Amino acid sequence: MENNQDVLLKVEHLKKYYSIKSSSLRGKKSVVKAVDDISFDVKIGETFGIVGESGCGKSTMGKSVIRLIEPTEGKVILDGQDFTSLKGKELQEARDKIKLIFQDPYASLNPRMTVKDIIAEPIDIAKCYKTKEERDARVVEVMKQVGLNLDYMYRYPHEFSGGQRQRIGIARAIALQPKLIICDEPVSALDVSIQAKIINLLNELQEKMGIAYIFISHDLSVVKHIADRVGVMYLGNMMEMADTESLYAKPLHPYTQALFSAIPRIGKERIEDKQILGGDVPSPANPPKGCRFCTRCPKVMDICKTERPDFKEVEPGHFCACHLYDKK
Repeated sequence: MENNQDVLLKVEHLKKYYSIKSSSLRGKKSVVKAVDDISFDVKIGETFGIVGESGCGKSTMGKSVIRLIEPTEGKVILDGQDFTSLKGKELQEARDKIKLIFQDPYASLNPRMTVKDIIAEPIDIAKCYKTKEERDARVVEVMKQVGLNLDYMYRYPHEFSGGQRQRIGIARAIALQPKLIICDEPVSALDVSIQAKIINLLNELQEKMGIAYIFISHDLSVVKHIADRVGVMYLGNMMEMADTESLYAKPLHPYTQALFSAIPRIGKERIEDKQILGGDVPSPANPPKGCRFCTRCPKVMDICKTERPDFKEVEPGHFCACHLYDKK
């Protein structure tokens, strides 16, 4: 993760903790470590995938990066600017460079607003067009870019299918021509055939506009198709990170190996070939002292239970947090 002129976003030691009250009479507070010391970068025009089991902190991480929820600690450097320290007008202007596509294409759209008003809302907030005609022309342009019929302009979200609603959400996200879009499981609520169309649309927009994506998903097959690099999260920690081809060809971390072995494959496949993880995911309010994965890892060693492994470069461009790769 070297400094580079091509780096658009740099996330440094990001943490998001939540205080919760105990149910006991003493009322002692504990801390849920939803995101615990995450670092990565995203290059201009790149798609960076984030994968992991449900509840591992993927969405919390994404919302913390865009400051939809405020991070507890850490820095987010966006386009050379310390995004985490910005306030007021400066923050609003910087947010024009980074947008979010939500998981649920229905819940994320205001049911009382027409398609035209939904897409125009960020334009109106930014006040980047002087006349109504210019603003309306931009809405028309964006609708064409995402494949929405212009006849839909005065309809409401409930009149559309899930795929069409997600296109509206994408249109809203690109209206201000951002440099980075965080895609929070944007196809998980859609049928498989519609998923492919939305993924192709995102790829087309990236080619035309040079947008970078952080693509959050639990679907490893989708991420393999769209991402240039992939980070693997578990219990709020980054366990492994590499370019997509290297990661899928040779996963190093036992957790990544188990995840990839669970990808459905066509053809003959024996149950014995799958790595089925035992036990439950520990509570983020009481994580293991050492490696977060030690309670379920088939290759666990004594050191794993007491010392947290460093997230280090094991092979060129391939990072991993595992004691198996400690230099003797």
